[in-house]
Amino acid sequence: MGKLITDAVVLNAKQYKVDGFRFDLMSFLFVSNIQQVQNALAKLTLEKDGVDGSKIYLYGEGFDFGEVANNTLGINASQKNLFGNGIGTFNDRIRDGIRGGSPFTDGRVQGFATGLFTDSNAFTNQNTPSSAQLSTLLENTDWVEVGLAGNLRDWTFTDHTGATVTGAQVNYNGQAAGYTASPVEDINYASVHDNQTLFDAVQLKSSATDDIHARTRRQVLASSLVALGQGIPFFHAGDDLLRSKDMDGNSFDSGDWFNKLDFSYQSNNWGTGLPIASQNQGNWGILQPLLANPALKPLPSDIAHTRDAFREFLRIRGTSGLFHMHTLAEVQANLHFLNVGPSQTPGLGAGWVEIASASGAAAFVRSHRRQILIQRNKRHRCGTGSDSRRLRFGTTVGCSAHIRLSGSMSTNTAVSGISFRSR
Repeated sequence: MGKLITDAVVLNAKQYKVDGFRFDLMSFLFVSNIQQVQNALAKLTLEKDGVDGSKIYLYGEGFDFGEVANNTLGINASQKNLFGNGIGTFNDRIRDGIRGGSPFTDGRVQGFATGLFTDSNAFTNQNTPSSAQLSTLLENTDWVEVGLAGNLRDWTFTDHTGATVTGAQVNYNGQAAGYTASPVEDINYASVHDNQTLFDAVQLKSSATDDIHARTRRQVLASSLVALGQGIPFFHAGDDLLRSKDMDGNSFDSGDWFNKLDFSYQSNNWGTGLPIASQNQGNWGILQPLLANPALKPLPSDIAHTRDAFREFLRIRGTSGLFHMHTLAEVQANLHFLNVGPSQTPGLGAGWVEIASASGAAAFVRSHRRQILIQRNKRHRCGTGSDSRRLRFGTTVGCSAHIRLSGSMSTNTAVSGISFRSR
């Protein structure tokens, strides 16, 4: 079987110039299998084969579970076992931190981008005391921070308790949160073809008091966390369009009715019907009132705003080397989080993962005399009236809005009043 996999990959690389290969359930292969593929590709050259095999990217699902868990059958191609091989694995740590819960918990469990603690839904308030919400949010924040740093095993930072720890010392459901040797081994994502789309998850997890515009901003926040960090960003088709599958949790057999994409930007497929019974009937009682609520259907302007913000994030990422660091040493020297530790400001985050603020994330990135301060605010009402917030940092920084943000800042009233002042 190993030879069949290797031969198939090499054939597709040579004949069809495929420049990346994804392995489903990659952890059910052995590390030696993936290394065999990698070594075979490395022998391909432009002169002889028409392709530089050393530049072909290998990645897949490295989740350690089932009969191969904990190396039961051999050294399997799991996240931790692929350390140092330059092979990417999907980062479920940042996914769960952003969305809340996991694919195996109640869909209403909230996370960093979906309102935990700062805008709790009824399910959260009925099942989780406020103090536990805060501690969970801070823990989720650490997962997101590690992910934004490329999910590096040996990267050190200040966690939400104020301790200096490595990525590997952050607990993710009994496993080490950080597991990579370099950012290229980290694939950050918030949604994929499995489970509900990001928009559907936001709809299910948000507080009933959140209007559709606030929910749209939650999606933008989640996408920014994936786009503007170290590692490889991965997006589900339609993340930029508020894509909905009507909360179908497993749409492989649901047809075009639930899986279609609307590139006219006029609709996102929300509210077209209850998802198919075979995969979703147990949740129909929760889903039906949401899908039937006309106030939760996004307007074309909501879709357009999400699309434009998504494009801005990609332009920012594509025009700055600050989001393309290659080594642990680079990340350690250049990426810094603000508003951290036990005294951080709840509900406000500045930069790339200062999530320790009980709902915000901030990171200050410095490189080649260029600086980017990324501010994220989990509280969707921040910036208006009594909910406006100000952060002060010890570092003296003169800031102005990124030139690529001029479009969304001019059309989004929630952020149009943002200003910066050096001191």
